[in-house]
Amino acid sequence: MRTILVVAALDTKGLEIAFCKKRIEELGAKALLIDGGVLGEPTIPPDITREEVAKAAGTTIENVRKIPAEAEALGLQTEGAAIIAQRLLKEGKIHGVLGVGGGMGTALGTGVMRSLPIGVPKFMVSSQAGNPAVVGPSVGTKDICMFHSVTDVVGINNLTRTVFTRACGGVVGMANAAVTQDADTKKIVAIMAKGTTEPTNRALRDRVAAAGFQPMTFHCFGYGPASQEQVIADGFIDGGVIELASDWLDHIAGGDSFPPPDRYENAGKKGLPQVFIPGSCD
Repeated sequence: MRTILVVAALDTKGLEIAFCKKRIEELGAKALLIDGGVLGEPTIPPDITREEVAKAAGTTIENVRKIPAEAEALGLQTEGAAIIAQRLLKEGKIHGVLGVGGGMGTALGTGVMRSLPIGVPKFMVSSQAGNPAVVGPSVGTKDICMFHSVTDVVGINNLTRTVFTRACGGVVGMANAAVTQDADTKKIVAIMAKGTTEPTNRALRDRVAAAGFQPMTFHCFGYGPASQEQVIADGFIDGGVIELASDWLDHIAGGDSFPPPDRYENAGKKGLPQVFIPGSCD
């Protein structure tokens, strides 16, 4: 039986989470409820209490409640919930994560999800999933499925019933989907590409494949550089890195790129061979 970790503030989302718990169980999985709330008391019993969450963050719920800024208080609860989620995953006790919430609930749920490795099913039901300013930072470099609730995530009605049911089916389905890795054990080479260098990118991919490696391509704008660094840090790249990119030069010249702080560092830490060719820098 698969276990889905359900992350929410149970003082405000108890009714909705109770509905999701029932749907998950009807689909043949188990729901493990973790309460990351701060203010009121939970309206349904959690499996992991907010007191335990605060303790995992190195504090107490009483101290968290004294913090005047709600976002700061929730940040501590998110930190504690993430620590617990990582431990549960390491122990093989969870197989996917479902988050349900509005603005603060989305920060809590996706904060926990970003702490988990790529490949773990992550499904966030959010009233903010249609807001690009929220989605980018919420997803970051992780494989989080943002599911728009359309309406506010409050109450059970014909619309929310449909949204919650589909979300539960999505995360349970992902948790049950067996991922069979290709028997091909060729090492993977990351290629950082750009549209204006595509003929060279294509030739590189062909050469890399012909040399007995698997190419994995990233785009050098948007979250591409951060995603590549994340994938390297997570150990997916073991053959080397080839860069035909201009994101860092664009950044220091006042452009729109936003390379992550660890740009160009993770391959070196892993001891991977690297080739850097600034591409289309004009």
